[in-house]
Amino acid sequence: MAKAFYSLVQYIADLERQEATNVGVLVATAETVEWEFPQRNDQVGSEPVGRFADLIAYLIREQVDSGSQNGEDFLREIARRRFSHFRVLEPSLIDTAVPGGALNRLIETLVAD
Repeated sequence: MAKAFYSLVQYIADLERQEATNVGVLVATAETVEWEFPQRNDQVGSEPVGRFADLIAYLIREQVDSGSQNGEDFLREIARRRFSHFRVLEPSLIDTAVPGGALNRLIETLVAD
């Protein structure tokens, strides 16, 4: 089985209260990073979440797809960064033969409303 890591992405609408909503998942192997920020029925932060998803896609293209950083290191680095209204949790290890299948399971379990 391939080794992979995942990080939850949380949106914090009210920074004073610090109540977070899971809005996305990043799954990384040594070679790739897959991500998904599904549309939520409750429309939690839909505009800022969309912009953050675009930022993540850009960073993956620039750092992982270009070959300057591997997927696992990217996930660790992005979790250390600070973003206004967003938190990327520290990566957790998952074992999976198909990382895309893991992404779908994580979305259904941890993000779907």
